[in-house]
Amino acid sequence: MKNHIPTILLSAFVAIGTAQAEWEVVSTFDDDSALDLITDNTNIEGSNARSEIVDGKWAVFPGELFEDNSNLYSMLDLGVDLKAASLGTEGPVTVYMEVIQPIVPDGQGGTRKAIGDTVWGISNVDSSEVLETRYNSYNVMQRINSGNDNFEGRNGGGYWSTGEIFQGDVTYKIWLVIDYNLNFYEAYVQGGQWTEQTRLDTEDGSGIWLFRVNPGDVPINNFQVSLSRGNSDDGEKGIDPTYFDNIALDTTGQNLSEPPVEGGPTWAGYPVTEDGDANTGDWMGWVHVGFEPWILSYNLDQWMYIEEEAVSDDGSWIYIFNF
Repeated sequence: MKNHIPTILLSAFVAIGTAQAEWEVVSTFDDDSALDLITDNTNIEGSNARSEIVDGKWAVFPGELFEDNSNLYSMLDLGVDLKAASLGTEGPVTVYMEVIQPIVPDGQGGTRKAIGDTVWGISNVDSSEVLETRYNSYNVMQRINSGNDNFEGRNGGGYWSTGEIFQGDVTYKIWLVIDYNLNFYEAYVQGGQWTEQTRLDTEDGSGIWLFRVNPGDVPINNFQVSLSRGNSDDGEKGIDPTYFDNIALDTTGQNLSEPPVEGGPTWAGYPVTEDGDANTGDWMGWVHVGFEPWILSYNLDQWMYIEEEAVSDDGSWIYIFNF
């Protein structure tokens, strides 16, 4: 608990604008039916690189050990044209995902963090064309670099490293705010060393990441994951799976809240953390809901009275203190 419940009387009430986030959950990967949205492409015949559903997550595997030049290009159908949505609103769209590097057996009776060379992002092409364009099929692009185990983002002509690694068995929440009017994106992350939602910077300090490839006049409706085993020249790269989970979209603008996922606790449609906090995004920011209907706003450092059932897409009337 962050604070005690106040005991003084309420003295005013105010209306707050739009409350509900416009998340569309693409998949929570809770069962094998999620594979119906996924197309796996491999660049060598007989490769065992593949997608599976493991423990309610999308697990991508780079193939068998020492399988020369084994690469997986896996496409998830988002079901909507992100570029058209962005152009239609003359603003950004938001893609949310969770990325996990699991703890795996080390082959000697112990365990270690997964070793992976994994790229993910938004693709310019259809799944049937990805083997022709490979990594040039991305506009928005991030990766776990097997060379230094760093989390990196593509910024135009090159990569920029965050200087941080993904910790094993930790869920990293990532928000990509993509503007197809201006051909750039912003990236936010929470998890591991990023204990709070953090906007990733770039080398020029702007936080603006340029597309790898500017999309042409084509629909942008695929989330793509690429894995590499390496080849006989550069040795092994990824030998273990990477997990993805809870991919969601907001095609109406920037949305830095967390999408509601089936089975998790929520308040007014917003996911609630183990500590009783909920991120309502542009509405009220982070709030503490452990004593609902008494809600603590961290932005205002103020307790409010909000009945959950009274929250609608247009907002809610609330009671707030007037000190």
